[in-house]
Amino acid sequence: MFIYEVRNGKIGIFYISAVGRLALGQDTYHSVSFTMLGYLDSEYRDRLAKQTIQVMYFDRTKYIAGNTAMLSAENYGYKKDLEHIRSEIIEDYMERFYTTEYSTFMRPDKIYDPYVVEYWNTKIGITESMKQLRPTQLLISVSNFKKTIWGLLTNHPIKNLSHVERYANTDTFQSTFWGANITALLGNKFLTVGNEAKTYDRSLINKNGTPIFYDPTTIYYVRMPYDVVQKRVNQFFAKSRKEFFDKIYPDLGFKYYHPYVQQGYPIHSDEELIYIWKIQHGFADDDPLSEADLQHARGFVQWYRESYPGTLSDIELTRDYLRKRHMHSVDELTPEDRSALLTYIASYRSKHSATSTKKIVPDDTGKLNFLYYPEYRSREKKQPKEETVDTNTDTYALSYAFYTEDWDNMSTLEQLIYAAINNGELNIKLILDVVSDYLNIEDEDAYYQHLFLIYLIDKSLYWLTYH
Repeated sequence: MFIYEVRNGKIGIFYISAVGRLALGQDTYHSVSFTMLGYLDSEYRDRLAKQTIQVMYFDRTKYIAGNTAMLSAENYGYKKDLEHIRSEIIEDYMERFYTTEYSTFMRPDKIYDPYVVEYWNTKIGITESMKQLRPTQLLISVSNFKKTIWGLLTNHPIKNLSHVERYANTDTFQSTFWGANITALLGNKFLTVGNEAKTYDRSLINKNGTPIFYDPTTIYYVRMPYDVVQKRVNQFFAKSRKEFFDKIYPDLGFKYYHPYVQQGYPIHSDEELIYIWKIQHGFADDDPLSEADLQHARGFVQWYRESYPGTLSDIELTRDYLRKRHMHSVDELTPEDRSALLTYIASYRSKHSATSTKKIVPDDTGKLNFLYYPEYRSREKKQPKEETVDTNTDTYALSYAFYTEDWDNMSTLEQLIYAAINNGELNIKLILDVVSDYLNIEDEDAYYQHLFLIYLIDKSLYWLTYH
């Protein structure tokens, strides 16, 4: 027996009069016939209340998607309350954080978070708010949305918290390409998570403010021949290289190679070339290099040797001489071997006379200075610094304990979110108690927590439907 509101505004009382099986094969379908007994009044209501063992509510969503069509009275109350609170949270969020000045959401500290806007537009329909407004996405690129906690909450590929970007950066929005991408965010601060693609790139604008990739030529413009362009590129490269070496070694007076005038090349040891590579790429002298950086540095050394033949320093020539003689140390050299080594180096220099700017002369003890001292620069090797692990606990949207899955130090809200993400059993009553307190959350916390509350409500409604 069940009650149902009929068209005339009254509530009818019905009973199931017949059930017939319709399907053939593996699937089963039934036809259900029901008959109306009459209208519900106070007398009927009291009789039904006394005779009813269990009250159940028909739920259309559960009927279509779930494994049963009925909700218990308790779960039906939870569902109605959650749906009502969800609409209230949406209205409260719009009232607190939507600003007509930017036509989008803005944090209380006037920092724009593009990932919140992206999550809202993914999660909340435009008709779910009384204002029927959709916040404008002011940032051109939000490519890292899928790596944030919001991406994890919207069924993106990341399923593990260890793969979620947990730290955020703040930058100032600037315009490029003559203001073609100017938005209301211009000159204001915005937030990025991880290595977000830049909205603007200063390298695309020259010192006059015009874009480098802008081509003002007409269709009648005849471009320069390739050989002329290549000549200018070679001249520019030679000039840039000279300026670089003058900056690194201002007191040595190196000779430089010009593509049309045969001159000398700078002679460097492998250690000095690696030092030059480190300076070019922003490393300090004593910074250790990772294995990947070492591979790039070795590639730079190899390129230098192939591009500038005859630039091997005396250190590399001595090492090559020892290898050919199957020796491991200069201490193994006899006086005859030392003389032969001098001849070997002199022979190499004679083949590349334009690169030789130094005479090979043994010191008073008969030893070769270059075996024991750097050729051009004398640098003291500093003791390696002790590495200190600095744990940054200032994480994005949620606490450090949540991102590190430290259950004991999570807040109640974070524990509920963690259980929902991992498809654990949900405590619907506790979730209802937490989301009911949304009005008492301060603006600084509500900017993110309201969205997590909406996620918990949606997850709870889903759980009620399928369990």
